[in-house]
Amino acid sequence: MPALLSDLRRRVVLLDGAMGTMLLDRGLPLGTPPERWVLERPDEVLAVHRRYVAAGAEVLTTCTFGGTAPNLARAGLSQHRHAIWSAAVELAREAIGAAGWVLGDLGPIWPPLGEPRAPDEAERRAAYAEEAAALAAAGCDALLVETMTDLDEAVLAISTIRDVTPCPVLSTLAFLPATAERAAIDPRLAAHRLARAGAAAVGANCMLDAREMLETIVGLVAATDLPVIARPNGGQPRRDDAGRFVYDETPERFAAGVARLVAVGANAVGGCCGTTPAFIAAAAAALGGR
Repeated sequence: MPALLSDLRRRVVLLDGAMGTMLLDRGLPLGTPPERWVLERPDEVLAVHRRYVAAGAEVLTTCTFGGTAPNLARAGLSQHRHAIWSAAVELAREAIGAAGWVLGDLGPIWPPLGEPRAPDEAERRAAYAEEAAALAAAGCDALLVETMTDLDEAVLAISTIRDVTPCPVLSTLAFLPATAERAAIDPRLAAHRLARAGAAAVGANCMLDAREMLETIVGLVAATDLPVIARPNGGQPRRDDAGRFVYDETPERFAAGVARLVAVGANAVGGCCGTTPAFIAAAAAALGGR
């Protein structure tokens, strides 16, 4: 069993926080994919990784959340995708060294804007397979399929990745509230389906702050023997006068919420949108030696 999965089963592992939030604070223009800076401003990406390590993170996620070929194509970066995937892993590895782990980050394939059709299933499978294989070959310890709001899409991504690489796959869903058009994803059903697809760990990230995520984590822990991951937001976003998202959670409240997530069974905790190294440092202090 890979060392990361072994540690997830015997203790609490601290993950990093948001990359996009930090790069925006460092000058990334609104609407610019963070993946662009992997090649154009690697020093900025590396600096963010290093700050999370200094805050106590044991696991870094690569700056490839929007890195599937269809997403990069919309940003005019498709021809650079292999260079982005490789460089993103190298930057995270340089920051974490041999003492920690690197997760190759894969996010959803976003719906096209103004395009005649969305990628079909075969195209999506090809995109997930290509990115996952490249991230694994570049030296990731595991792959992370994250922020999936569609359980079927998460299952498709995991099963596809398991066909092309033996690298372990972790998966976290963004559990949206129910609306008139959409039913909420049941955590217990999600845990079972993700496990059957081949996930080595399951969890929740984004959309919810630590307090709001508590019930979801309880449901996941009750439904599976796999390690459970919790990466809440740093509060709920609102736009400031410049159009940027700001979050009103404090590191102290975030850390207290993370401690409660651990108390109900989360095996790995970190942050999503709106979190910074200050949030991860506060979580490390709150968790102490657990």
